[in-house]
Amino acid sequence: MVVAFVAQRVLRGVLGRALGRWEAAQSEEVTGADAAAQRQRLVSRKGTLAQVAVGAVTGFVVLFASFAALGELGVNLAPLLASAGVVGLAIGFGAQTLVKDYVSGAFLLLEDQLGVGDLVDVGAATGVVEAMSLRRVRIRDEDGTVWHVPNSEIRRVGNRSQANR
Repeated sequence: MVVAFVAQRVLRGVLGRALGRWEAAQSEEVTGADAAAQRQRLVSRKGTLAQVAVGAVTGFVVLFASFAALGELGVNLAPLLASAGVVGLAIGFGAQTLVKDYVSGAFLLLEDQLGVGDLVDVGAATGVVEAMSLRRVRIRDEDGTVWHVPNSEIRRVGNRSQANR
């Protein structure tokens, strides 16, 4: 367990440095009158990417540490892994929409199609993006209605905040 804790800390540090270098490289490309807004957008994207990366690393380390602990306790891992594979396959079929949401969310984030504070039209809703995750985008329209749009349902993005970029 101590090894898992140390591994998680090391991986978090590596991810933090990698994201810092990515942000620095992206910041060098920022120019124009709205440079401050673009830099703020980079900081926001970095935060979201960091949350995703830390969650993935934590999940991987916990899973690996659990299997290592079970192995040390003498539990035969082969049947456990085979069963987990079958269960994973069944869950995969049942969670196809959820997987689509996460994949679409990753592309929305990485391609910088929209961000928190942007005025957007995603077909299902038009308004200001209040929050976004890998699974959904929360948009408040001009009437104050809050829309929760799953990322897999976003077919097109009209971003009025990026019109001048």
